Amino acid sequence: KIVKDIWPGSDDYGDGNNGYPQELFAADGALYFNARDGIHGEELWRSDGTIAGTKMLKDLYPGWDDSSPATMAQIGDTLMFSARTLSSGIEWWSLDLNSLTTDADCNYFPILTPSGKMSVICL
Repeated sequence: KIVKDIWPGSDDYGDGNNGYPQELFAADGALYFNARDGIHGEELWRSDGTIAGTKMLKDLYPGWDDSSPATMAQIGDTLMFSARTLSSGIEWWSLDLNSLTTDADCNYFPILTPSGKMSVICL
């Protein structure tokens, strides 16, 4: 059965749109992958196997352009992956898998940007 229709609707020919989930990587009880939703390009997603738990983590390359997260690996409690941004090109990124704090609407993960600055993504 389909977990989630990431890019709902159909194209001009009546065919279903394609979310193109790829670069699948299992880490810390979840599946990380890149996909497109019709609003954003190929971005990093996370799924726990449910509709509600399948979400885009962050639009690293804002808009329709692709950050194309790939080459994912887990090193200890960190998910490492390559991704492309306008300002940095293709660089290594990291996601701390244990820094999960909950809020009414979000789970927050700190993320280290290619320039070494910390940012937060809402999951």
